[in-house]
Amino acid sequence: MSAWLMSEDRLHLVLIDDIASVGLVVPGEPDPRKHPTKRLARAREVQLMVGSRAGVMMCAATCPGDDALWARADLMHILSILKRTASDDENLYVFAPVSWPRKRPEQLWQVSPRMPEPELIQH
Repeated sequence: MSAWLMSEDRLHLVLIDDIASVGLVVPGEPDPRKHPTKRLARAREVQLMVGSRAGVMMCAATCPGDDALWARADLMHILSILKRTASDDENLYVFAPVSWPRKRPEQLWQVSPRMPEPELIQH
């Protein structure tokens, strides 16, 4: 296994190698009058949904809409690095901090060789 991605509810662990997609889900009904990026930027909360090859969908993090594209790009960057550099015999966990930071950190997603404590995982 190369790495795991922790979900918000801490019930799912998804192997990095099994991740097939990372999408953004904006709650509520879509408004056809608004461009999707405007709707995304105005959303209070957006979920980053990670899909696995087995068809399991999990919410990896919830963030403000205006940070969602950046959070997704940052996650995809971390995943691509881990897929290239992690060895098959090491366990690495990818997770977001408990509360959304006021200011964007240089790197949102944390990587650890040990299972993070439950309070460190995004709620």
